[in-house]
Amino acid sequence: MMNIIKYLLLASCIIFSITLMNAQADDSTSTAILEILELLDEEEKAEIVMHAKSQRDIAPQDELYWLLANMNDSAKTRVLKYTERKAGSRIKPKAGTADIYWLESSHDFGTIQEGKYFIHEFEFENIGEIAYQIQSVEGSCGCTIADYPKEAIPPGGKGIITLQFYSKGKKGEHTEFVTILGNSYPKNVSLIIEAQVR
Repeated sequence: MMNIIKYLLLASCIIFSITLMNAQADDSTSTAILEILELLDEEEKAEIVMHAKSQRDIAPQDELYWLLANMNDSAKTRVLKYTERKAGSRIKPKAGTADIYWLESSHDFGTIQEGKYFIHEFEFENIGEIAYQIQSVEGSCGCTIADYPKEAIPPGGKGIITLQFYSKGKKGEHTEFVTILGNSYPKNVSLIIEAQVR
């Protein structure tokens, strides 16, 4: 799911940069971009405009990643949550794939102390007709480790992904992602954790 959200965010950023260049603000895409921009403060808006204008000479796919990489964590989190909300909470599964319901897809630890471990459990349920098998889990940094069920979760079964965030050397605002690859639809699901480390 996270990859879908990332691609939606990336697509939004490139559409935004094209919209800026072409000054077309009357279609539904432009309306959606303007709604996303409302989530950002003035400094973040100015930064994205500057990045969009400065990237005319590179390939669109490179511009997307560059824009995302240069957006601060706070802006990323607000835009990702907005995009997830707008996309809808349920996506119809494809035939032959597991249908998984996540009780939550993000967790905010709030203000935490630097140098300690923090753990959160993300619960899910297989509400489809096919067993759910997690194939791999990948964190956005070495500070986030996931423990997940190695056995298939049968239809009607439940499972837990336990995320552990190590805050050593991580002072400031942090948004980390753990992407889960399995036989669900969408194939990639990402869980978000946030923290303000002091």
